[in-house]
Amino acid sequence: MSPERATKTPFQLIDLLEASEEELRTLADKIQAKSGFLQVLVHPFYDDGVRFSTQYENYKIRRDRFISACLNHNIPLVIFEEEDKLDTLKDRLPKDISCPIFVVMTESTTPVPYGNHDMNSVIQLLRKIRAKKVCVGGQYMYVGRMVNSKEPYPGLYDKLRWTREANKVPCRWIDASISPYGCAGGVAVDLYLERFQVVLSFTSYPENMSRFVK
Repeated sequence: MSPERATKTPFQLIDLLEASEEELRTLADKIQAKSGFLQVLVHPFYDDGVRFSTQYENYKIRRDRFISACLNHNIPLVIFEEEDKLDTLKDRLPKDISCPIFVVMTESTTPVPYGNHDMNSVIQLLRKIRAKKVCVGGQYMYVGRMVNSKEPYPGLYDKLRWTREANKVPCRWIDASISPYGCAGGVAVDLYLERFQVVLSFTSYPENMSRFVK
């Protein structure tokens, strides 16, 4: 089932967690055609209109080109977007596409799925459609030393290895006190802990994989 507000657009937004079996089969076929590979962007437009730094403008260029490339080359893509910003999302996506776009609606300012769903719902569905390797980008992606004792993840990342998006060359090991965090980083960690092969995307803000690739 698609979000009602998506029906008036030239393309279709499909709520991943409420999708029909036929809609899921369409996405699963794309994923299998890419050997289990899936692109995920978390709140990719979050700071549009409020942040104007050179770094953010460069991220926007990468992001827009990346989304267009995914949609024009049949690369499976799922976008996490806040439920109350779906109308804005429709306005920001390319208009010259006809393929459906799968979204995970989230609560405001958090990647937690909206309504009666949770991250486990997403994980179980990704397993159902046989996603194996997930490249995660968007906002916010931080990769650094954990300093907030309330973070749920410290101590779980001994020898956590993230691989380079473009050619799968292993990057440096991140020690036990270093890990991704923020909305996009948190989704990456959740998927990693559930034994998906996770890649951190170059299409991320403010951190991206260029910092870790020599």
